[in-house]
Amino acid sequence: MEPGPTRVMCDNLSVVKNSSLIESTLNRNDNSILYLHARWNVAARIVDLSWIQSKDNLADAFMKQLTSDQRDDL
Repeated sequence: MEPGPTRVMCDNLSVVKNSSLIESTLNRNDNSILYLHARWNVAARIVDLSWIQSKDNLADAFMKQLTSDQRDDL
């Protein structure tokens, strides 16, 4: 079985669009190297970048302070 691309789900739609669409441009230069690296990986189909709603993002449990109800829903 041949492995497929790594699936990365992000709740920031701007990041998904800027990394996936060839016509998008970066307005800030401080992130340009990482930005180009991410775009190259998406273009090479090493990474499959997709958007996920914040309420469904499991990483939020580790990155944001959530209420107990929000945490239990995840």
